[in-house]
Amino acid sequence: MRWMRKWRWRTKVDSICEAANVHIEAKRWAAAGKLLWDAFDLIPEPRERYAETTWVVASIGDVLLGEREWDKARQAFEDAIGLPGGLGNPYLHMRLGQAEYEVGNLGRASEELMRAYMGAGDELFRDEDPKYLSLVAGSARSVKDEL
Repeated sequence: MRWMRKWRWRTKVDSICEAANVHIEAKRWAAAGKLLWDAFDLIPEPRERYAETTWVVASIGDVLLGEREWDKARQAFEDAIGLPGGLGNPYLHMRLGQAEYEVGNLGRASEELMRAYMGAGDELFRDEDPKYLSLVAGSARSVKDEL
């Protein structure tokens, strides 16, 4: 019976996140954010044990980026990277790097964006503002020049 409860909350979280993604695609940030917090609340304690928490928190970060809430987005992506499956995930490192860039932390932005690039290549940056990949390229040139 316990496994059924686990299955139910996961199914509900998945369903809510799918609905939130529709809002994210349409740039309806407030609606997406509300749904994502509803999904977050369904994840049992301790939330840090579940990969679902990673993806819900990352999606909240995406909403915050869309709302141009750079500091809050940065915190969300830092949190997501510290959750199960987060560390080393190129998408999360890219998003954290973007938030760092927007708050003016170019050194940290460069590090995170480089991690993303090394993990997934330039394909990950295809639909992103070119300024982020330019920072990666500039950082790579600096390292090369130092060698």
